[in-house]
Amino acid sequence: MLIGQEITVLGGGIGGFAAAAALAARGARVKVLEQAGLITRRIDGTRRPCRLAGAPLEEVEAWLNGLRTMLEARYSRLDDVLAEMQAEATPPSKLSRAKPEQET
Repeated sequence: MLIGQEITVLGGGIGGFAAAAALAARGARVKVLEQAGLITRRIDGTRRPCRLAGAPLEEVEAWLNGLRTMLEARYSRLDDVLAEMQAEATPPSKLSRAKPEQET
């Protein structure tokens, strides 16, 4: 995971006019992440390295794990109900359709 690792937001491989256009779009997105407390940002010359903040992402992960557990339980119960419905819908003649043994 990238938590605590530095991510370069500005500088690097994009040059010229494309860099100016991309800079505004990236800057706006990064600002939203920073305001949400998901990243921290510092100035290093022309670079603006960012770090992912661990605590808010850990809260999201804990919530998602709880949601996942609840949904798995519900889907398991749904599987059981569907299996019961399918068993009830199968005609008895198909269940007992065994070939009679021939006497020799």
